[in-house]
Amino acid sequence: MDAPKRIHRFNDMLKSENTQSENEDCRVEQKPVNSTQLQLPGIFLDASFLAMLYRKSTLAVLLALIFLSFFGTLTVSAWMFPQNYDWRYRVISNLLSPRDNPDHYCVAASGLTLTALLMLPFAGYLQRQLGVIAPRMAAVAAGAFTTGIIALICASFVVPQHTHDMFGFRRVHEFLGRSAAGFLAFGMLSSCWCAWKGRERSSFAAGLCWVWFVVTLLPLSGVFVSECLLILTRLEPSWATPVRGLLRHSVFWHLGFWEWTGAAAVFAFLSAAVFLMPSSEESQSETESAVLGSSPLTSFTLQESADKT
Repeated sequence: MDAPKRIHRFNDMLKSENTQSENEDCRVEQKPVNSTQLQLPGIFLDASFLAMLYRKSTLAVLLALIFLSFFGTLTVSAWMFPQNYDWRYRVISNLLSPRDNPDHYCVAASGLTLTALLMLPFAGYLQRQLGVIAPRMAAVAAGAFTTGIIALICASFVVPQHTHDMFGFRRVHEFLGRSAAGFLAFGMLSSCWCAWKGRERSSFAAGLCWVWFVVTLLPLSGVFVSECLLILTRLEPSWATPVRGLLRHSVFWHLGFWEWTGAAAVFAFLSAAVFLMPSSEESQSETESAVLGSSPLTSFTLQESADKT
């Protein structure tokens, strides 16, 4: 009688061990999903969206829309301007002024706002492309571009005030407009520095830096010279009459000419960034190969393999 009981107890122990092993297997299979795994689809969607946004085809479409929204709407607004609008002598703010352009200043303001919104992806594109060469300066350039674009949007909403103060200030629009121009110029100069730094390591940066230098330094040098002459005429009243008499009928003396020239320079700068820059993968691989090829360890390894062969 003892033997059957022992056999029965042994079978019960085997069954309990099998059930425990099955429960452990189920626990192993039903591990909790990590929180990072739940975020992977969102990260993948963000990465795919940015990859699609930073394609050359997408950026070329944005450039075409920027050209139409800025030059197109401002040309239409200038054509409907009450007086004769000559872009060489009149500033862009005249098109945004309710006093100077009472019926169609909203057209110019809407076009300028849309232009600034379409320029926002280019700040991230420049940081992504130039970050391979100089990450910190590329971040500075992207931040300057973003700040300038935000100031440009604010300048398009805050129309020129000729009679009423805004927030206790008279020239808020002029301050925002000059801030936008200053930050955009600083972003362009920072991008030029990145391209100049990477001209020896990357082939695209060598040609790009010269194009960027031309479209950036020429308008800035013209504005600098004209502002210096203006300050000189204020400090030395005896020089005011000959300088103004010499440059009164010249377009280089008027701020409107430099505003339109600067706008064209920004558009040319962004166009060069799109059409002269390779894709981010190509620029990164090219820079890495150039860095590895110039390192002493890589050259020693290549020399050792050549000696062995």
